[in-house]
Amino acid sequence: MKNGEYMELLNCKSADEVYEKVRGWSSELSAHEHLVRSTILDIQASLEGLLKDVYYQILLTVLFQGEDEAENEKARDDLYKTITKMNFSAVFRVLRPILQAYPSSDLAPIQAINDLRNEVAHSKDIINAQYKGRNPFQDADTLAQVFLEAWAARDALRKFYQRMIEEPAAISAHYVNSYRANYDKVRAEEDES
Repeated sequence: MKNGEYMELLNCKSADEVYEKVRGWSSELSAHEHLVRSTILDIQASLEGLLKDVYYQILLTVLFQGEDEAENEKARDDLYKTITKMNFSAVFRVLRPILQAYPSSDLAPIQAINDLRNEVAHSKDIINAQYKGRNPFQDADTLAQVFLEAWAARDALRKFYQRMIEEPAAISAHYVNSYRANYDKVRAEEDES
């Protein structure tokens, strides 16, 4: 197919005509409602991606990695692909008890944000969607609340990642390197005695 052939099928001459026509055919939402809906979807997608990164890093710690770097890379890629194909509910079901135990109330809204996302993604009556009893389509303060609570949750997830995954990994790497560096010396001292 040549470039622009599909635009011709829609009887459109410009990108703006395509966007307007397709939006009109696919939804009866106003431009404002589309903006709110897509903002909610983007906010939740950002949280979901970060949750998947955390889950990947947790599981990566128990993934056996041997001498063959090509095999290691394949195993890491397979794990990453598996996790990225998982939906929010599957990932959050596993991480929820871990995140609930972590001392940060900023993680609490994650489920409510996902519930709002599901409502606007799947409901036929999305303009009546609720977040904590308020409507982000009719009340800009509610959309601001969703944004700020998601921002705080992302920040808390980053801190969780650093404290619970990166720092212990760095400490473990230090001990492993120290062990490797001193192994021959210790073995030589044992042999002498």
